[in-house]
Amino acid sequence: MKKNALVFTAVATCFALAAGCFSATSYQLADTVPKGGTDLGFGFSAFTIPTGSYTSADGEKTNISDEDFSGTLPNPLPDILMRFGLGDNTDIGFKLFFLGIEGDFKWRFVNTPAFSMAIAPGIYYSRPFIVFGQYGLTLPLLFTFKVGEHFAIYGNVRGEVSGWNLEVESGGSDEEEANIHTAGFGATLGVSFGGKRWYIRPEVNYTRFLIGFEDSCEKVDIAYFTYGFGFGFLFGVSDDEQDKRIQDLEERLRKLEGGSPEVKPAPTPAPTPEPAPAPTDDEIRKRADDAATDLQKEEDRKAGE
Repeated sequence: MKKNALVFTAVATCFALAAGCFSATSYQLADTVPKGGTDLGFGFSAFTIPTGSYTSADGEKTNISDEDFSGTLPNPLPDILMRFGLGDNTDIGFKLFFLGIEGDFKWRFVNTPAFSMAIAPGIYYSRPFIVFGQYGLTLPLLFTFKVGEHFAIYGNVRGEVSGWNLEVESGGSDEEEANIHTAGFGATLGVSFGGKRWYIRPEVNYTRFLIGFEDSCEKVDIAYFTYGFGFGFLFGVSDDEQDKRIQDLEERLRKLEGGSPEVKPAPTPAPTPEPAPAPTDDEIRKRADDAATDLQKEEDRKAGE
């Protein structure tokens, strides 16, 4: 494959990674959606034009960055995100992004009033530039610092691998097939604030990819930033359930701080009446004499009739 075809492929891949095939934005905390609840969110983002280098099979390195062609470009369409609560520490999510879709399963394995952590392995499929497809796997580790009931700092570190198959022009009308594999890592940092049923989450993401071609000596190393602004709404969870979750967190926080949980006083039982004292021998004899006297009077009355 000619060098100009590879360079073209590298540059095209860079832009596809940034704008289409892989959505670096997250907009999600380590905390899960409550069981039975639904989280519907939207995200708008822009990415910096990728910078990096291409290394050919003979070791020649070409800079694919251009100082005259730099800046930040918006993504054409917003991300659409949905999450569904499965249990106390699990949920599933789907994200529709420009020319692609991603799904993941989140498991929260650390949950304290001040901090939580989760993993969310996922898969995605996309059609960068519409003419070719890509499959990928992603594994983020999410964390959240809960500063208060309405504010949190969140982020993640993640790894990603994917495979491509595309055709590029190598000269004239000839086309050559390029098999590409990518491996990358990234990080996200954002803040979340809002109420019980809504949130706003601005964030910044860093992504770096190493792109390999059929010849293992050929590679592209690129990096770029993504800036996102997300917001969303929570449905299907009653206020009582939300209040209970907050009360549980507050109680656990008191325990961590060394205090004892608030305990309601038990109701005072009604006093039990004291048993009557046992009769004395004199009282027993008197009752017997009275009974005998009453019986004698009754017999005399009947005899007189």
